[in-house]
This record gives sequence, C-alpha cells and structure tokens, in this order.
Amino acid sequence: MSEKHTPGPWEISHEPPRWIIQAEAAIGKKAVAFMVGDYLECSANAHLIAAAPTMKDEIEGLRRDRANANGALRDANETILLLLEALKELLDAEGDVTAYENGDIDNPDGIYERIEAARSTARAALSKAKGG
Repeated sequence: MSEKHTPGPWEISHEPPRWIIQAEAAIGKKAVAFMVGDYLECSANAHLIAAAPTMKDEIEGLRRDRANANGALRDANETILLLLEALKELLDAEGDVTAYENGDIDNPDGIYERIEAARSTARAALSKAKGG
C-alpha cells in the first residue's frame, strides 16, 4: 500500500462526550479521529479505528506469508516432477533390463548409462527437496 497514514499504535482517549483516537507525535499526541455520540457505538467505533494500523500490519504479514508459501509450493511441485521423471526413467530402464535378461532383446542401448542418468536426476531432486 502506498498511501500514507499516521503510524501506529493508535490509542483511545475518552473525554466525555468525545472519543479521541490519537497517536504519538513529535511533540505530544496527534489526533487521528474523534467522534461524539452514543457511548456504546462510539466506543466500538473507536476501538475498531484504533486497531487499524495493527490490522494493516497483520494483512501485510499475511500477504508476505502467502507469497513465501506459494514459492515453497512451486519448489515442491518442481521437485515432485523431477522425482517422477527419474522414476519413469528407472522403470523404463528396468523394463529393458528384464527384457534383456529374458532374451526378448539382444542388447539394450546404453542401459547402464540410462540407469545412472535416472539416479542422477533422482539425487538432484532429493537434494533440491532438502534445500541443497
């Protein structure tokens, strides 16, 4: 948010019949708002207004937390995709090894290199998941 406001915390002062919401200023207190009227309604409104800076700070904190959580979720999704890719590569290579052992194929091309590449992909994904 780019608009400026009087920094919090804001305090409530009740000087009948007035309610004053005020903040610390360079010299003394600075009035942020004041109202006159029904005691209960003015009291509720004064407390709500006085809480505004704290609520604004909490909302900004929640926005930061949401952005951080979204980043972590993106990282987790990327890691899962890498692990799935490694698993697919390992399963494909395992199928070729089984076919070779059964005599269904003569010589699987680069089978051991493919297995090692899949293992490398899995290690990279696990390292990323651990924050490495």
